Amino acid sequence: RWRLSRSVSEMLDVKVEKAPLVLDADLPLNDISLPLALELERLAPFGPGNPAPLLVSRNHSVSSVRTVGRYNDHRVLNLEDDAGNVQRVFWWQGTGWPLPDGRFDLAYRVRASTYRGQRAVQVEWVAAQPIVEAVIETRSIWPLIVIDTKGRAYTVRVADLPGGRGDGTPIATLVEFQDGAKLAQVVTAAPEAHFLFSHSGGYGFICKIADATTRQRAGKAFMTLEKGEKLLSPTPVKGDWIAALSDNGRILVFPTSEMKVQSGGRGVIVMALDTDAQLAAVAVPDNAANLVIQGIGRGSRATELSIKPNQLELWRHRRARKGVPLPQKIKPTDAA
Repeated sequence: RWRLSRSVSEMLDVKVEKAPLVLDADLPLNDISLPLALELERLAPFGPGNPAPLLVSRNHSVSSVRTVGRYNDHRVLNLEDDAGNVQRVFWWQGTGWPLPDGRFDLAYRVRASTYRGQRAVQVEWVAAQPIVEAVIETRSIWPLIVIDTKGRAYTVRVADLPGGRGDGTPIATLVEFQDGAKLAQVVTAAPEAHFLFSHSGGYGFICKIADATTRQRAGKAFMTLEKGEKLLSPTPVKGDWIAALSDNGRILVFPTSEMKVQSGGRGVIVMALDTDAQLAAVAVPDNAANLVIQGIGRGSRATELSIKPNQLELWRHRRARKGVPLPQKIKPTDAA
């Protein structure tokens, strides 16, 4: 019946307007557990007026896919996140639908299933949203620094990049990623420009762009990462104060002079973190500019919070402290 309805819709060119998805929580696939699935099932029965919780996990790619079922109309996919964690996901009636190109965010549901007498977690695909990569401004005389998921840095001459329109050249053809690493961050600026490099584990350092460059296609060791840690976006150093935000909604503001300047390594503690919390974003705005925080607010809606320079006085402290809660409930994802 499902295949017949789909075929008729395609022949008639029927356009079905879908209502926007309402997400209940932002939860990485790697954090899913059987006890969590069992807790969610206590909210049942699900149906009109009480839909099953809809979750979202960010920044995935498809590492493998196969079809299952009597008519091969279902898919089983292995999805990999930017830290290399792999999770199996079921996509019911997914065969024939296009897979997202590149990296994407996944809306999914989770439930506890029983197979051969064993209880296990089952993740079910609902929808995917491709991640739109940023366009960055550069100049032909500036180096393009590419940093992989294991903290290794590579340099691409901007003059070597193809010009004009089109899809361009894959970064992997310009550098030699090592040990199965993948692209994590890209930054370009004048060689003398200073940037704050940090990662989710709460450490970081300030470094000149020139000190991150290398002539080796195989790159060089640049930032020391432990398992599960991921690089945050490199942040240009513009002002005298650094704002650090954790993913559990805390903020710490401290003098830029307290950050260590070095050419690589693990760095020093940027922000002390609560158990299971991660550093989510850092910013070093101009002294006269507002601090703009982006994140997920109530109802899993995208939220933006703008803070004036004089308001930051309330949160100024010393480096490596836990900071204070933000004035409104928000899970930070970026700051500038």
